[in-house]
Amino acid sequence: MRSFLTIFTVLVALSLNAQVVTVTSDVMLTDSAAYFPQLSIDGKNLIYAPTDAHPLIMQDVATGATRIVSDKGLPGFDAVFDNKGNIVFMTIEQRDNRLLYRGVSRYDVKKGKIKQLFKPQHGAVHIVKGTKGLALIGESKSRDLKKAGTVAWTQGDRLMISVNGKVRQLRPVQGTVGLLWASVSPDGTRVAFEAATKGVYVCDFDGNHLTSLGMYLMPCWYNNDYLVAMSNAGNIRISGSNIHLLKADGSFAQPLTDSKIAAIQPMVSGDKIVFTTKAGVVHVMTLSIQDVMKGGVEQ
Repeated sequence: MRSFLTIFTVLVALSLNAQVVTVTSDVMLTDSAAYFPQLSIDGKNLIYAPTDAHPLIMQDVATGATRIVSDKGLPGFDAVFDNKGNIVFMTIEQRDNRLLYRGVSRYDVKKGKIKQLFKPQHGAVHIVKGTKGLALIGESKSRDLKKAGTVAWTQGDRLMISVNGKVRQLRPVQGTVGLLWASVSPDGTRVAFEAATKGVYVCDFDGNHLTSLGMYLMPCWYNNDYLVAMSNAGNIRISGSNIHLLKADGSFAQPLTDSKIAAIQPMVSGDKIVFTTKAGVVHVMTLSIQDVMKGGVEQ
C-alpha cells in the first residue's frame, strides 16, 4: 500500500462567509484496475472490481490482502457495505427468454459465506442506503424498506422517497429524460440527485426548495451541509474528472483533486471520501473545512 499526504488549501471569499478547505490526508489503497470502490464504515475493508464488474474483490486496508467475494453475475456494479460491515451485492443473469434477472446476496465478511437475500427477478433492482440501513427495492419484490428509515431512489424522471415505508413520487425537475444517484442527507431532511443533461440538485421531500449545484455526477452527502460529486466529463467509469466539494445551498464549490489524476466515482464513508481514477487507483481522503467568518471548524 502506498500513501502520500497533501495539504491542498483553498480560500474562497463569498458575500456572507468564507471557507478554507484543507485536504488533510490522501492515501492510495490500490495500484490499478480498481473501480466502483466502496469503503466499510469502520474503514477496515475496501471492495472494488475491474471495469466489467467481474469479479467483486475485497481488500483488507491494513494489510493489502485481497479475496474474491463473488465472480458470478457482474457483482461489482452495485455492491455496498451494510451497517454491520458485510457486503450486499447484485447478480445479473440472462435466461433463455433473453430477459435479464437480478438477484441480491449478502457476503458475511467474518464467515466468508454468501446468503441469497432474494431470488433473481426480472426488472430493475436497487440496493439503496437509507438513514437506518439498506433497502432492497425491485419491481416485483422489495425488502427492508421500512427498516431502512428514510430512503430515496429514482425511476425514470421520478424521484421516489420512502419515509418509514411510506412511498411518495416526485418530479422535481421538468424536461429531463431521467434522474440518477439519489442520496438522502444524514439528517434525513433533503435529497440530492442528478438530472440527466441538467446537473445535480438538492430538494426537500416535497420537491420544494430546489437548488441547482451545477453540472456534476454521482452526488453523495459528506455531511448535512456539503456534498461530494465528480465533474460531468464523458463516460463516468473511464473518463477524466475532478472530485468536487459542494455546499448544499449552492454557495460554494471547490475541486479536491488535481485534474491530472482523472478522479472519478466518489463515495463517502464516515468522515472519509473514497474515489478511484481513470487508471483504477483508489484513494481515501480526509478533509478539514473551516468557516473563516465564524472562526470555527465545520468538519
